[in-house]
Amino acid sequence: MGRLDGKVAAVTGGASGIGEATVRRFVAEGASVAFCDRDAERGQRVAGELEAAGAKVAFTQADVGTEAACLAFVNGAAQKFGRLDILVNNAGIRKYEKIDEASAASWNEILNVNLMSYAFCAKAAVPLMRRNKGGAIVNVASVRSVVAGGGNLQYDTTKAAIAGLTRALAADHSPEGIRVNAVGPGPIFTPFH
Repeated sequence: MGRLDGKVAAVTGGASGIGEATVRRFVAEGASVAFCDRDAERGQRVAGELEAAGAKVAFTQADVGTEAACLAFVNGAAQKFGRLDILVNNAGIRKYEKIDEASAASWNEILNVNLMSYAFCAKAAVPLMRRNKGGAIVNVASVRSVVAGGGNLQYDTTKAAIAGLTRALAADHSPEGIRVNAVGPGPIFTPFH
């Protein structure tokens, strides 16, 4: 028996790095897992490996930089597996830019993926978790939520904002039994780096 038997999880950015490790761990603990990623080839490969081993997984190719994609992914996960218990907001991108190099388009792309996707996925997840009388939202922030590293202006800004978003969501939804937490990994040498 796993710690997540009977639970359903949705993970953004689940085809590589921290997201892939999360998907694999959740499956090992007995969860049914829906995950999305921009990288369709890699996502299908991960899903195929897990399905061949008997896991209940569903991969969706998605760019969570839009509200519509976030809502479709989270609601689709609940439709596929009948409920939603866990949301892991993990998707992220970065550009090595300083303030005088960062364009409005660059800011918008990073804000949409690294921050707004977390808000929009939570927007879809909260009503689903409310039906279950609880759930868990885990936001993957970073050590850069509290310590800027230089040369990653937009990334550092969004990771700091995720800490604030997490506190606000927790304050609003903990009375409903929905736990909201952030994790702040340090440097992990994944394909993201």
